[in-house]
Amino acid sequence: LVLVLLWQFSIGTRLVSQILLKSVRMVSLAFGPMLTRNFR
Repeated sequence: LVLVLLWQFSIGTRLVSQILLKSVRMVSLAFGPMLTRNFR
């Protein structure tokens, strides 16, 4: 039981991390130039 829960949890965290990475890339691509312009 515990092993199955850990396995499902690891798969879930992998999916969440992939989605988060994709969203962070999208946001950085969208707001990166604006932020660099503002800081410069």
